[in-house]
Amino acid sequence: MGRLRSLVLVALLLGGTFVLAGAGIDRDDSGRGMLGTPIDTFSTFEIGSLYNVYPTHTDTLPVYLHTDSLVTYIECHIYWKDNDLELDTVLAGPGIPIPATLNYSGPNDSTAVIEISYPNNPFEIPDGEPIAYLVFEVQCYGYGTQTPIKFTNNASENVFVCNGVLYSPFQRLDGVMWTAYEYNCSIYGETVPAYVGEQHITMPYYLDQAIPGKLLCVHFLYSSQDLHFDSVTVGDDLMPGDEVYAEENDTLKIMLPETNEFLMPGELNVFNLHFSLKVGTDPLTAYVVPKIAERLDECGGIKTPSKLYDIIYVPIHTATADLGDVSYYASAETYDVWVKMGSNNPINDYKLWIDFPEDTISFDTIVAYGDFTPPLAQLSGDSTKLVVTADDPTNYPPSAPTVVFKIRFDRLIYLPVGTVVPIKFYDSEQNHISYNMDDPFDWHKADMTLLDGKITIVSTPHNHCPTLFVWNGTAFEQENTILAECDGKVVENDVTDYYLVSRTVPIPDGALRFQIREDSEEISRFSDFRLLVVDHPRKRPIQVTREGEIITIGQPHSIIWAKDHKGNDITELIATKDAVPYMSTESGWFDVNFGKVSPEEIEGFAVLSIDKPKDPEIPDNLTATDLPRNTKLDVSMKLADGSWRLIAREDARLVPGSQATMIDPALVNPETDLVLRYSWDDYYKIDFLDFRTAEPFEGKPIELDLASADHSAAGEVRTMLGDKDMDAPVTLVRGEAIDLAFDISSLPPYSRNTKRDYIFIATGQYHKEGKEGTPRAEFALDANFPNPFNPVTTIRYNLPTSSYVELRIYDVRGALVRTLVTGHQAAGEKQVSWDGRLDSGLTAASGVYFYQLKTDSFKKTRKMILLR
Repeated sequence: MGRLRSLVLVALLLGGTFVLAGAGIDRDDSGRGMLGTPIDTFSTFEIGSLYNVYPTHTDTLPVYLHTDSLVTYIECHIYWKDNDLELDTVLAGPGIPIPATLNYSGPNDSTAVIEISYPNNPFEIPDGEPIAYLVFEVQCYGYGTQTPIKFTNNASENVFVCNGVLYSPFQRLDGVMWTAYEYNCSIYGETVPAYVGEQHITMPYYLDQAIPGKLLCVHFLYSSQDLHFDSVTVGDDLMPGDEVYAEENDTLKIMLPETNEFLMPGELNVFNLHFSLKVGTDPLTAYVVPKIAERLDECGGIKTPSKLYDIIYVPIHTATADLGDVSYYASAETYDVWVKMGSNNPINDYKLWIDFPEDTISFDTIVAYGDFTPPLAQLSGDSTKLVVTADDPTNYPPSAPTVVFKIRFDRLIYLPVGTVVPIKFYDSEQNHISYNMDDPFDWHKADMTLLDGKITIVSTPHNHCPTLFVWNGTAFEQENTILAECDGKVVENDVTDYYLVSRTVPIPDGALRFQIREDSEEISRFSDFRLLVVDHPRKRPIQVTREGEIITIGQPHSIIWAKDHKGNDITELIATKDAVPYMSTESGWFDVNFGKVSPEEIEGFAVLSIDKPKDPEIPDNLTATDLPRNTKLDVSMKLADGSWRLIAREDARLVPGSQATMIDPALVNPETDLVLRYSWDDYYKIDFLDFRTAEPFEGKPIELDLASADHSAAGEVRTMLGDKDMDAPVTLVRGEAIDLAFDISSLPPYSRNTKRDYIFIATGQYHKEGKEGTPRAEFALDANFPNPFNPVTTIRYNLPTSSYVELRIYDVRGALVRTLVTGHQAAGEKQVSWDGRLDSGLTAASGVYFYQLKTDSFKKTRKMILLR
């Protein structure tokens, strides 16, 4: 050993410089030659302890002097078992000042004498700070074994000087080093699922160890009748330059050279085995069993790790094709039936025979969906069956049944409400869904489940506004109409509708999903969709006003009396939530007296709350389902002179719910009763209303980002929304819809006593056909927006009549780049997006492109520029 040496302490340790002291520093006892060393009962020397250290590694032990005294000199003698530890050096600790000198010497290989001196400047040792560090190289004295590090028993050898007097601390607390215990050492792989006949199967193998070591070899047995061994590769946790290779004779032997680096404890990926399946059968279980393994530790010991066998398994190859159940209104002329496909293997090829009543509907085209490759489709020879065949190449990844394309049918005859049109799979042995097993000539057919579908004709709702739907995790459920302010009139500018969602809004796939549908003859135009999330105490409900102000609903005021326009007392009917509503089948009004109310009592706000009745079968507030259009609820307030002032005109939504009417406190006269009048035209039904105090909502709503907006005809239109300078908003005509998804990543969790409400905000307008702002009476192809663009642009066009349409994109050479639309379309304004991709799916280069609209009687071409 004999490696003890003096040390110059540098600024990297404590930010300053230590001066080397010579050996034999004077104890500064003023030459008094003290025969004995007094004991300081308030001071202690201590050596720290370390656990879980590794042999051949270097570890550091702290040395402490715990004292409240000012010191100028410290000396301690420490020893240990020489075969267990080798002292590498001694470092000064942060407990002594930087100008102090430190010297250590080693009379033999198992002892160290440490001297610290700062003779002219007494210093205080901060509580808990070491005065020195012992740096040891741990020897191979065993695993899970301890070795002590001690102070000598001689008090005069472990001392410090305070005020010129030499003291020995009352206690000397020894330290210990415990080496790590090897409680675990195992080699194992992962159980790996595989596809039928797969040729590229990777099985990772791991070394799990509690002390540093290196794996030397592993012998495997495996199911050679099922598997072919291909290769072995270095694992992710081996060190750069490490190697692994294989020998195969009677067994598979994986070898890792001793030149590889030692690995620290943990679960470590040391190599990966790669196999191919020899057969294309299912189900299949192929075993890979480690039989012999050796692991070398840092002290040269060889250990056999415990081993676990693993398997490569191939489940039964299953696939599902599901024809959707869809509903359309009697006015619809085309029907899109979605097709879901799913498999536990990739889908590379399929053929599906589909039967439909050819005297009722006819096949039109296949509609691509998402990023999936659409199939080819044609009628069979007798034109009674539709044959759908995978286009080459098709590669649907393994998944649960997912919509991959839609089949569009045209109506041949008028279908009344209640009609069910069956769409079925034809019983044919040619139906198949296949995986090619990594070999273009070797296919494996799945065990198929074929689910039939249908088209159901439903009644058109008696509303004229676009309708909001909420995704419930399985389907979209109708919520309510939006843009109700436009109902019955032509508007020149956008209106913004703030709607408090009444349904529970689940988040089944990490997003909040809504849908906007246009089911009437209206033309809806939207320039923005927003969603606010409002968390509030459950006992303090919220409402949103027509102006978008969020308010907290307070306590109700009693109704003194209520009388309708015929003088009938209707107090009990509208003051109680029950199954008996007040209803009028003619134009009229009723007056409600709330007694004397001061501006201070209503805290600046008053709310008319119209709630849903307990019985969901009974209509609740503003309208019945057959309410004529242009019918709204006028709310007026009786002034002191007996006249009436209109304070609000509430919208008549399809599904009435709670609505808030705000009252200006300045209008409230505390000397007279507050009387409100509610008047209507033609028809009115209400179950319950009350007058409540309210105040501004004190919390902070969270606005979610719109993640996607998928137009049923135009594709992705999110980039067209929210731009105030945009002069071409997103348009909906009858039968079209927009699917919206809002990103929830910014949503915080909420507590049990908190209720989460959603305020859906739509900005836009709509018009009835034949009025201003409706579709043009001629064919038109408008300029794309934006232009130039990157990477998405939207193309708008108009069809005055139902037409066969082709919309294609060409490059400057006239070569076809992308086909966007082919097939019959109903009359109306249309829009479609181009994402800058070719028909092949590749990305188009920057440059000039031309888009051309062609019908039987119209053809026009325009230019656009793609800038990447």
